[in-house]
Amino acid sequence: MIYIIDLREEQELSHVRFISKDRNIQIISIPARYIFANQQFINEISKKSKVLLLCKKGIRSCKVKNMYFRNNPNIQSIDGGLSSIGRFSNKIEAIRGNGGFGMEQYILQIYSFVIVGLILAIYFNVNKIYILIVLAFILGITIHLTFFNSIMLTKKVPYKF
Repeated sequence: MIYIIDLREEQELSHVRFISKDRNIQIISIPARYIFANQQFINEISKKSKVLLLCKKGIRSCKVKNMYFRNNPNIQSIDGGLSSIGRFSNKIEAIRGNGGFGMEQYILQIYSFVIVGLILAIYFNVNKIYILIVLAFILGITIHLTFFNSIMLTKKVPYKF
């Protein structure tokens, strides 16, 4: 059994993702920023199977290998990333998409609209109490999402590349 762990982010997967046509190859998507939380799981599956780390160009997968799995010979980075995945061409299938937005992109877009709205409110001399209420609301939502939900990239993640 071979496990391919796709380290790409949600928006990268919307351009191309892979599915296995072979029972002996399993493809798992775990973004690089969440590897620290899945380190034990990956080490467990590497005891019985070969684990290959995949990213777009091979840089992220090398960094993840060196940071978390340096001493584990059953876990390897796919050098060259997506361009090197051709060796599995008869065993996996590429599903191509148009790209798109993920949760983080939608949140960033909402924040952009809110900031533009605040700038316009300041420009048109809207009562400052209303602006402070909106800012407090945004701060409250940000704190809640950051510390109690996992949809923000800033969620206490040791992503030190």
